[in-house]
Amino acid sequence: RPTSGMTTLAYYSLARSQRQGANVVIIDSLSHLDMNTAATSGANLENLVLVEIEQLPLLLNLVRELLHSGVVNYLLVNLLGLRQTTLNLRLLLNNLHSSDCALVLLLPQSVQSDIASLRLQIQRQNWLRQNGDIIGCLSSVKVEKQRFGKTGTETLLLLPFEREVWV
Repeated sequence: RPTSGMTTLAYYSLARSQRQGANVVIIDSLSHLDMNTAATSGANLENLVLVEIEQLPLLLNLVRELLHSGVVNYLLVNLLGLRQTTLNLRLLLNNLHSSDCALVLLLPQSVQSDIASLRLQIQRQNWLRQNGDIIGCLSSVKVEKQRFGKTGTETLLLLPFEREVWV
């Protein structure tokens, strides 16, 4: 069920990374990601690895190992089904600092993590409809944290669900 467009935005960035030659891995904690939507967002499903892990300690261990391996360039980790309100991701920092991998964490709004160098709040403003069908959404994107820049910047983002958008 579509909500704010956070996952769709992650798929667009994943697809762009693939077009630039990145090795992509998706780790899905509760099997919530829709690979059909990933494909319509431009992701090449034949050239990515999808791992489904429900146990958080195993998931974080795998993330650490993948960051350390140097083989993965883009790592999307879906923790949207997470029921915890705090998440200690400090154990990933050493591996993240020494890696050329982009780590994208999809976290519920209720979960706070202190390792992000960029944190966006994405909130749906309106559905985009065509002939009664929902074909996308208009979402506001606000920079909540940016290590080397200005916070508080906000923009509107148009996220169609059924065709590729070049980001």
